[in-house]
Amino acid sequence: MQKDSKKGSDAFSSAHISQVSHSTARKKIEVKVALLEYWGRTGVPWKRDVEGKYVFDQNGQKILEHVPDSENEVRRWKQTDNSDGIIAQALNEMLQQELIQPDHVDAFGSYDAAALTPGGIQKIRNKEEKAHYFTLKQNLNRALEILKATKKRQFESENKQGLISELNSRLKTVDRQRESAALQSLADRKELRALLAKWKETEEKYMRREKEMKALLAEKDEQIALLDAKVRDLVKERQKVIGLNNTKGSPNET
Repeated sequence: MQKDSKKGSDAFSSAHISQVSHSTARKKIEVKVALLEYWGRTGVPWKRDVEGKYVFDQNGQKILEHVPDSENEVRRWKQTDNSDGIIAQALNEMLQQELIQPDHVDAFGSYDAAALTPGGIQKIRNKEEKAHYFTLKQNLNRALEILKATKKRQFESENKQGLISELNSRLKTVDRQRESAALQSLADRKELRALLAKWKETEEKYMRREKEMKALLAEKDEQIALLDAKVRDLVKERQKVIGLNNTKGSPNET
C-alpha cells in the first residue's frame, strides 16, 4: 500500500517538474519570438558604443545589433550577446505596448535544445501545450525570415544614403573644377583683349599669339562643356537614387 502511494507521489512529482520545465521553456521561447517579430516590424537597432555613437565596420558601414539567424542561435541567445541595455529596452517597449506579459521580461535566456525539436514536442502529453509548441516553432521560423528581409532593407537603405552623400561630394568637386576653369577662361579672355589693343606694335607677334590663345580658349571651352555634361549626369544619378530611396522607405532607427 505504501509502495503504491510512493509510486503515485513520485509520478505526481515528476509530472509537476515536467510541467514547470515546459512552462519556463515556453516563456523563454515566447519572449524571443515576440522580440524577433517586434524588430522585424520596427527594424533592428544600429549598434552604438558607450558614448552613444554608431559603430562601423572596416568598410565604413554601420553595424546592426546582434540577432540570431537560426533556431539554434535563438535558443542560445542571451542579453549579453547585445549591447548593454538593448534587450531590456526593447522588452520594456513591448511591455508598454502589451506585446508581452510582465512575467516574460525576466524570462529572456537560453532553453533546452530539444524544446522545439519534433521529438521534444512529441513528448509533451498535454495536447493544447503540444499544439502551442508547434505554433511557436512556426512563428519562430516565420519571424526569422521576416527579420532577414528587414535587415536587408536596412542595409540597402543605409547604403543608398551613403551613395547619395558620395554623389553630393563628387558634384561639389566637379562644380569647383568648372568654376576654376571658367575663371581661368575669363582671365585668358582679358589677356587676349589686352593683346588686341597692342596689335599694331607687333603685328607678327600678335598673330602668332592670337592663334595660341584661340587654341587655348577652345581647349578651355571643351573642358567646360565636358564638366557641364558630368554635372548633368551626376544630378540625374542623384535624383534617381533619391527617388528609389523615397519609394522603398526605411525602418526607424532605435
